Amino acid sequence: MQLSFLNLASNNLSGKVPDCWARWPYIVGVNLGNNHFTRILQTSMSSLPLLEMLNLRNNSFSGNLPSFLKNGSSLVSLDLGENQFSGMIPSWVGQSLSNLKILVLRSNKFSGPIPHQICNMSVLQILDLAHNELTGYVPKCVNHLSAMLVINNSLESYIYFPVSGGQLLVEPLLLKERVYDYSSNLGLITSIDFSNNELSGEIPTELTGLKRLHFLNLSNNHFIGQIPQNIGNMESLETMDFSRNHLTGTQIQSFEASSFVGNYDLYGPPLNNSCSSNSSSNKEEVHHVKGINWFFVSMAFGFIVGFWAVVGPLLYSSSWRYAYFQFIDRMWYKLQYRCYW
Repeated sequence: MQLSFLNLASNNLSGKVPDCWARWPYIVGVNLGNNHFTRILQTSMSSLPLLEMLNLRNNSFSGNLPSFLKNGSSLVSLDLGENQFSGMIPSWVGQSLSNLKILVLRSNKFSGPIPHQICNMSVLQILDLAHNELTGYVPKCVNHLSAMLVINNSLESYIYFPVSGGQLLVEPLLLKERVYDYSSNLGLITSIDFSNNELSGEIPTELTGLKRLHFLNLSNNHFIGQIPQNIGNMESLETMDFSRNHLTGTQIQSFEASSFVGNYDLYGPPLNNSCSSNSSSNKEEVHHVKGINWFFVSMAFGFIVGFWAVVGPLLYSSSWRYAYFQFIDRMWYKLQYRCYW
């Protein structure tokens, strides 16, 4: 049987993926998403020369990125999101998967830096590495992602599969924690999502050269410095999120305030804080926090000293204990006598 597309998505399948791919050498698309698979073997899937789409999203796969993908030179869409993959993103992703237009690795446990070889993926339109444990800087070569550079509505930018009536069976895009269904015109969308990682350093100015980029999300990282001044050159940018970083300076007024919240050194519209009020409030907050800390320290120290000044002698001196209890008895009799009369 010349099977061209296998769609087992959204079932209740579990266990390991069987090694039977050699029976279907003409298969173009495989969708195993939204199941409970736990193990994918280093199998004959590497011998599928025509495979263009692989969707393993929302399973329980773990371990390093499967090495059989090195032979996936025909892959156009790869979605491994919402699994338990770990380790570093290997450099061969940008070398062996040069025809990818969609790369989704979100919600895994990948660590280490973003390999600069990803910049070699000249036709890449959707790059989603959100919700991992990635560290280091955003590669400055990001402006080599040619498909995001020039505004182009030609047929070459469309993502099309010669199966299932030409429909692309992929999960809807998740942008700024909102779900968007672009399945009908996905080829016109470009997106970079590095949110919820441990990335640091300054936002590279090379990002602003991506004039065809529609969605950019760098929120919940550790970026510092100012927002690149020429970010206004990104003509196609519809949504941008730089929130919850450590950015300074002024923000871009043409975007909503939620794109910048959590950057306490940013000021000006659309946020309601100014440069002077922001800096003074930060100083007051720091001073207040320090005062509260010293107050509790001194209170605890005073309690400890007072407690042992009274209780210590009673524990270690029998004469002090005798005198203390005699004093308590005398006071008790006096109180009783007064209450009686």
